Amino acid sequence: MENTLALYASKKLWPFLGKPFQKELKEVDPTELNPLFCWYADVYYLKKVKYLIICNEVSRLTWILGPYSVSSKVNFMDLFQTELKRALEKTVPDSDQYFDRLAGLGKITQSHRGAVAHINRLKEELDYLKAYYPHFEDREFLLPDDFWPMTDSHTTRGTEKGFFKPNERFRELWVEFSKKNME
Repeated sequence: MENTLALYASKKLWPFLGKPFQKELKEVDPTELNPLFCWYADVYYLKKVKYLIICNEVSRLTWILGPYSVSSKVNFMDLFQTELKRALEKTVPDSDQYFDRLAGLGKITQSHRGAVAHINRLKEELDYLKAYYPHFEDREFLLPDDFWPMTDSHTTRGTEKGFFKPNERFRELWVEFSKKNME
């Protein structure tokens, strides 16, 4: 499997990523990539400000980027890699190795049902909290601060407990991947 860092952008997000992403980045087939390197993104608005919700395909490790504004001076994939590095530093002890193993960059043109469903569920929860906070918490809902507790666990039917912790799952998969590729 190839270690191409690849991103799927929803139709809502697509116009905000710029021409280098849209026209210059090669299209990749996610089935030919290691899923640790496949990320899915969508846009979320809070008071007309854009935030990007980004999720890993296999682990459901999710993070938020924002406030985000479109800039013709910034290549989106450079920004994405910088923010991904920050997110991974909190999850894996050797985040630099993640980027050292990259064979290239790409864009995914087909969605992943699980990752997209996870992002959509988070967006629904954000909408609920946006309405809930002013009435019951006596404060405004803030992004990204109020986003992080939502991503601590992922509910699923596929595990004994009914949930797993995405950051632990990513770390386990990364350690397994690293061991296989060190030999």
